[in-house]
Formats: sequence, structure tokens, C-alpha cells
Amino acid sequence: MIFPILDRFLYKEIVKFTFLALASVVTIYILIDVFEEIDYFLNYHTGLPLIFLYYLHILPEAINLLLPASLILATFMVYGRMTRSGELVALRSSGITLFRIFQPAILIGFISIFFLFWSKDFLEIPLKRKLRQFQREKIEKKEIFREERRRDIYYIGEDNYIFYIKELERKGRMGRFTISHLDEKQKVRERYDGDGAIWNGKIWLGKEVFIRRFSQEGESLERRDTLSLLFIKEKPEDFFREIESSEEMRLKELIVYINKMRKIGYATDQEEVNYHLRFSQAFIGLIVILLGLPLAVRLRRGGVTLGLGLGLLFSFLFWGMIQIFRAMGEARLLSPFLSTFLPDFIFLLLALFLMLRTER
Repeated sequence: MIFPILDRFLYKEIVKFTFLALASVVTIYILIDVFEEIDYFLNYHTGLPLIFLYYLHILPEAINLLLPASLILATFMVYGRMTRSGELVALRSSGITLFRIFQPAILIGFISIFFLFWSKDFLEIPLKRKLRQFQREKIEKKEIFREERRRDIYYIGEDNYIFYIKELERKGRMGRFTISHLDEKQKVRERYDGDGAIWNGKIWLGKEVFIRRFSQEGESLERRDTLSLLFIKEKPEDFFREIESSEEMRLKELIVYINKMRKIGYATDQEEVNYHLRFSQAFIGLIVILLGLPLAVRLRRGGVTLGLGLGLLFSFLFWGMIQIFRAMGEARLLSPFLSTFLPDFIFLLLALFLMLRTER
């Protein structure tokens, strides 16, 4: 009967202190940012409602960044208090192992994995994209400029097609173009050179198109007055779409982008690092809890202040190591996988070592 009561108590306390810690550190984070951005808001005479909406857009990013620190702070608060009050000794003397006492905190750590991963892809990234438009429209009050014409477009399309378009109109008129089709070895298989093309709402219709085909036997040339360019999957507006940075791509978009770049032989180290970071960063909450648990039960003196200090210290050390190894991955000193997961492995091994020593 003791286990359900103990579990309910620990779940309630850990969640309560996590929310309190998270509210505190997020508030401090936002206040610091307000002071940094105060000149920006004053220059555009931004009212309090718009400032509130501005920070509502960046709230998921702040929560994802500071949730691990909040979890380790809550761990020190709950288990450190149980240690100092003697409750932990009483529970262990009744035959309950430390691992069983730690179970609620570890389960919350596993839940944090799914929360951090989901929140990054479905809240943080979409809101960061909307933030740019919100700034332009609501704060800076700039007119929305809809680009109707572009010149000298380089575009990487689907199925290994690379476009160079001299001029393009959004309404569906393409000027002189060169489209190269690469094979699996990134060599040009076919090339299409045309005077122009028109979008009829379904397909592109090229005019005065020269088709060059390359093979081991040599090169062949074919000329067409008109040609249905069925291999072009893109609509006119696709060529006007802004390319997001890999950090602001959702996971599915990032996978498509990496595969597209790989097929044409482009280096994707930075993108692959960001891809693996989506997974490795989701484990930070669990790892800091595993690290905090054995340290919290060892507290005898120093009380809450020491626990809070240690919690913040380990959180920021962990975060700093992640950034260092990330830079090493982008510089090709480590593989993308190792550069993102090595900090997790190091701190996880440290946490397990401390956990085993504590149990003994």
C-alpha cells in the first residue's frame, strides 16, 4: 500500500516544483530579453499587447531551453528535502530501494523526452516562423511586399533536377532556362535549354527547347518547338518560396532537404548535425534527472541553496558541452551523430556511475 501513496506524493511534488522552477526561470529569461529589446520596441512605439504577443511567440523556445534546468532543480528540491528530513532513511530502512524511490522522477524524465521532441517540431519552429511576419506586420508596420518577378534563379528541384532560370514571373511565365538532370553519380544525364516556358495551371509548356542527352556513347541533341515539361513538379510559387534555415525546418522538411542535397553531391554536415540534435536534445531532461537524483540524496549540509546551485551548474555545463560538440560536428571534426550524442553519453555514464555508488 505504501508504493501508490509514495508515488502519488513524489509525482505531485516533482511536477509542482518543476512548474514553479520553470515559471521562475522563464520569467527571468523573458525579463532579460525585454531589457535587451527595449530600444527596438520604443523605436516602433510598440504597445504592451503587442509586446505580450511577441513573447508569446518565443515562449515555447524558452520553455524547451529551460525545462531541463527546471527538472533538475525540482529533483534537488524534492529528494534533497527528503534526505535532510530523514524521510529517505526511513523509507530505506523499511526495505525500499533507492531505485524504487527514484522511479517517479525517472518516469517524468521519460515523459519529458516526448514533450521536448513534440514541442520543438509542432510549437517552437512554427511560432518562430510566424514571429518574423508578426514583427513586419504588427510591430514594424511594413507593407507586405509580394515579389512578382525574380531574375537569375538557382533552384534544386525534385528527382535530381537543377534549375537555372534567367527570369520568372509569379503569374507563370518563365524566361530562358537551363535544367540539368543528374544521375546517381552526380553527373549530368540530360540538359534542357529553352527560350521560355508557360504554366497552364497544370504543367509547364516549354518553347524552343534543346534536349541534350549524355551517355557513354556520346552526346545526342534534339530540338522541340514546344515540349511538355512533365518532369517539373514545381508550381510558379514554389520558385518564390523562401528557403528556411535548417534550424527552422520541421523534422520532415529537414529530412527531405538533406536527401535532396545528398543526391546532387552537396555537403550536408550542418543540416545533419541539426537533424541529430532534434533527437539528442530531447533526452536532456531525463539525463539531468538521472544526474540530479544521486547528488540530491547526498546533500547533508548546504540545504536548498547548494542544491539549486549544483542543479544550475550541471545544466549549463551540459548545455555548454552540447554547443562545443555541435561546433565540432559542423566543422567535420566529428561525425554528425557523435557530435550530438556524445555529450548525452558522457553525462549519462556519469549519472549511472553516481547512481550505482549511491545505491551501494
